[in-house]
Amino acid sequence: MIVADAAFSTLFPDFLTGVKALSSALVPVAAVMCFAGLIFATLRFMQGDHMTLYKKLVAVAVIAVAIGSIGDWTSMIVDGVNDLIINTLHADPSDVSNRFQAILAAPANQTGNGWWDTIFNPATTLADGVASLLVWFIGKVAWLLMWWSRLFQTGILYFALSLAPLFLGMFAIDVMKGVGFRWVLGVI
Repeated sequence: MIVADAAFSTLFPDFLTGVKALSSALVPVAAVMCFAGLIFATLRFMQGDHMTLYKKLVAVAVIAVAIGSIGDWTSMIVDGVNDLIINTLHADPSDVSNRFQAILAAPANQTGNGWWDTIFNPATTLADGVASLLVWFIGKVAWLLMWWSRLFQTGILYFALSLAPLFLGMFAIDVMKGVGFRWVLGVI
């Protein structure tokens, strides 16, 4: 499986163990699906459709390789996307979060030279304090939502990868290919 997110692993230390166990338990199900797909292809082969069996043998080999290396591929894709975002687009999401936290901790223009400070009356000072408090509170709520959504996305990705043998095995049976394809698109 892919490398665990530090916050996710801290909060749910046994989750990846369960994901690996579920994935291992579903490998025999995928093997049965591949075997069923080969049986159907053999029946078509005996009726004169000779290419079906060869195509199915290649498909079963690809499914076996994909099941064995889905975690590595996912990790490579995640690393590639991170590299694209950070090095090519020069946008580091973790840096954005850090800068956002710094702004919330010490908002800019606290030197007394802002336009709030040019109007000297108690109403504007109170309005400035209320606005700062409101921005701070909304910022903290936004940060909390970002943190929870990252945990949720990580959990969903790990759970989807634990189901990989089941959905990849569906590619071996012609009538179930669509379900497997939708799963792949959903994970992506």
